[in-house]
Amino acid sequence: MMKIICVSNNPIIINKKLPQVQVINGGFLDVLEKAKDKILKGYKLVTHPLTGSISPQVMPYKSIILESGPGQVDDESLQIINLAIAYARSLIQLDPRLCWDEA
Repeated sequence: MMKIICVSNNPIIINKKLPQVQVINGGFLDVLEKAKDKILKGYKLVTHPLTGSISPQVMPYKSIILESGPGQVDDESLQIINLAIAYARSLIQLDPRLCWDEA
């Protein structure tokens, strides 16, 4: 049976106290890193990590939906999350104020 989870640092999502939400006490990059950890454990991205109409420079909150897979690493999900992490790090290099250590 497939398991759906949401990795999030968004207080609106967290305050709903849903059992499938994994709370991240950190910033945008922390959410991406946790999603990568899950992908390396066999989860697959359901939502793109860089979706949303507000750029990550403006909104430090992120929620990513993943589903459990057959236990092997999904190469496409891993490639997407690695590109998202590289993008987030490049933004932080351009403007260190974007580090968002705390959500």
